[in-house]
Amino acid sequence: MEATEVMACPAGVALLEALEVAQRDDVAWFASPPDSNRRAVARAAASAEAMAVGDLLRLLVSASERIAGPWVSNAPERLARAFGLAPSRRSIAEVVARRMSDVVGGNAQGGRSGG
Repeated sequence: MEATEVMACPAGVALLEALEVAQRDDVAWFASPPDSNRRAVARAAASAEAMAVGDLLRLLVSASERIAGPWVSNAPERLARAFGLAPSRRSIAEVVARRMSDVVGGNAQGGRSGG
């Protein structure tokens, strides 16, 4: 898996946003900030590196629900903003991609294993 793949899907950008926002003290944990904070991004990348894979996967689901869920009335705007900020969160995406590749192994390239 590559960072660009994380940055190219709704669940991926939602996760990047959630990881960054968790490291910021100027916005609520459920907020969708209009900007990205370089220091928070660096802390978020370190946090994603240290996080247990199961916790990272749980956050992926949770972030997808609260940022892009069909019951979120402003989900299209939140996702558009998250996609727009994804390049500034690339260092987080690189960690997430590597961690996910560690989990899925050979299937990370989209191939199927078995017969």
